[in-house]
Amino acid sequence: MDDTVYNFMKLRNRPYSLNDIVSNLHNELGKSAVQKSLDKLVEKGKVFVKAYGKQKIYCPVQDTTQSIEELMRID
Repeated sequence: MDDTVYNFMKLRNRPYSLNDIVSNLHNELGKSAVQKSLDKLVEKGKVFVKAYGKQKIYCPVQDTTQSIEELMRID
């Protein structure tokens, strides 16, 4: 379950709210299951969360092992 949520977020590589993740997974997982997965991923450091009032936005942690030259070439 955690892998499903993490792979989805890593593949899309953009911020999502809880409801966005649930709807984009086509209700394959319930809202509470996705919330638990996100909480575990935050604890593991694979995803970070930013709170805006009552809304929470989840983003995958970026891999920073690439050099600036590589990133410029990719862009």
